[in-house]
Amino acid sequence: MFEKTASICLRRSQVAQLWDAAYYSFCIDRPLNLFLSIHCERAGICNDNVHAFLIRFKKLMGDWLRHKVVPFYCVWVLETKGGLNLHLLIHVPDQLQKRFSLRAKRWLVASGGDSCSRVLRTKRIRHSKSRDEFFDYLEKGLFGLLRYVSKGIERNAAGEFAIRPTPQGRIIGKRAGWSETLGRDRRTWPIRRHPKYPKVFIAGQECRKRRLVQLAGYPMGD
Repeated sequence: MFEKTASICLRRSQVAQLWDAAYYSFCIDRPLNLFLSIHCERAGICNDNVHAFLIRFKKLMGDWLRHKVVPFYCVWVLETKGGLNLHLLIHVPDQLQKRFSLRAKRWLVASGGDSCSRVLRTKRIRHSKSRDEFFDYLEKGLFGLLRYVSKGIERNAAGEFAIRPTPQGRIIGKRAGWSETLGRDRRTWPIRRHPKYPKVFIAGQECRKRRLVQLAGYPMGD
């Protein structure tokens, strides 16, 4: 049987792609606005079966959102310091966030986890409300949180992302990923004006670099 590989840190390329996926969700008007964390060990989920749990959990979340006519957009990271933890950044429309958070515990149990105290937490990502200034969302909200969940990056690449690296233990299998809707092949980087901010153009990598990303202190991916 094929044995899954293990890793002790996030590679630079993984972090770059993770950040690109998260930023792309903003560019297509599906900003990641809800942060969900699961303490897997408290939920009875170990390193060996966490990916099976994650697949089921994402399917339940995605099915519910698609039933509400909302495509599923998310990025996720695993870490083991202080116990095995799963972090997800998800796009959930403002009006659905309360119901989504209430159902998350049911999906946790249905996916094979135990629902007990201090297992699952959800919170809105800073400055992600539709009326908030989008530069605040990028710099203080999205990229600030991405720096936090990417703190297990390899030490020699941390400075590029303005991350203070902290070892996050050994993980079997993938340490990070994103939904298919944010996959590399899906990122067409639309050439248009941002609908909420007509003076801001969203047009490929040069626009990302010069207009939005640089202002947020975000290095470009590969």
